[in-house]
Amino acid sequence: MLFASQAASAIHNAQTYRDERRLRADLETLVETTPVGVVVFDAETHRPLRANQEARRIVADLETPGMSLEEVATTVTCRRGDGREASLDQIGNAETIRAEEVELMVPDGRSVRMLVSAAPSHSRKGEPLSVVVTMQDLAALEDLERSRAAFLSMVSHELRAPLAAIKGSAATVLRASRAYDPSEMQQFFRIVDNEADRMEGLIADLLDMGRIQTGTLPVTAMPTAVAGLLDRARTTFLSSGGRNPLKLDVPADLPRVAVDERRIEQVLNNLIGNAARHSPDSAPIEIVATQQEGFVEISVTDKGEGVSAEQLPHLFRKQGPGGDASRTGLGLAICKGLVEAHGGRIRAESDGPGAGTKFTFTIPVSTDVSDLLPAGVAASRAPSGQT
Repeated sequence: MLFASQAASAIHNAQTYRDERRLRADLETLVETTPVGVVVFDAETHRPLRANQEARRIVADLETPGMSLEEVATTVTCRRGDGREASLDQIGNAETIRAEEVELMVPDGRSVRMLVSAAPSHSRKGEPLSVVVTMQDLAALEDLERSRAAFLSMVSHELRAPLAAIKGSAATVLRASRAYDPSEMQQFFRIVDNEADRMEGLIADLLDMGRIQTGTLPVTAMPTAVAGLLDRARTTFLSSGGRNPLKLDVPADLPRVAVDERRIEQVLNNLIGNAARHSPDSAPIEIVATQQEGFVEISVTDKGEGVSAEQLPHLFRKQGPGGDASRTGLGLAICKGLVEAHGGRIRAESDGPGAGTKFTFTIPVSTDVSDLLPAGVAASRAPSGQT
């Protein structure tokens, strides 16, 4: 009985030790892989004991070849949010800091900005053992601010162009030294009307982008024939002065899709217009629809200037890399939001500059049983008097 009791106690202790080791290993893995930088300081010496991968990445620009983490720490100066400067070991004392902006600097002028929080850990007797400091890199926020400023600049530029045309036409008529004949007046009014429509479209795009970002974009999906969507998009393109020949490849047996017609036509208009802007007037634009599992895939391919591999990941942002909005602007970003609001996906492919670009998006097939059948079969099964 004594042996059994001791064996049971040993097994319990072994299981507890194993559980503690597993918990410690899980915690160490979590700390090492977290996207927040973590540095642990000794509460007595104020020296850094360990730093996770993200913390080392944040301060990588401050490192000096041949110097250890402890040696670098002694050269770093911290400028806190209120303007005070302190050494790194003063940050690593037992003081609690909550989400304070701090700039770390080294003597040669290099610096990084981060959001810092710190809190001490204590023993059971209440004595400080260590100080855990968390760091969040502010570079991404700075990039976001630059992107926002560039986006506002782009929007201002886009709105200024039609406004200048409207103002110029109105001023020409009002300040004229002679009376214009009706045909000349009609031309000025046509400019005002076209540019006002252009401004209205830009403002609608801005409103749509805001709704996409807040998740409030209204989408009313109804069973719709793909051929009808593409035909209306072609008509819109040609009636607006489009010169590129459009080649449509739409199988007759495509099932209907569950979409908001106006929104998907907006996607098609944006993609076709984008293809035309970046292609010679004589270059054809190919539009192909195919059926996938549960979806219909539509691609718009141009033979224009193409896109480099570096630019491809940025095409569906609100503006291109480096503030260049010529390829993206709002149109492609809105396409992405509208397609994803329907449960589909959109992607871009290009073999590089001069090789053209292909945009492909998916939209869900209608779940109505009759919509899954080819058009002729569905019509033959419709009740009498129904088309």
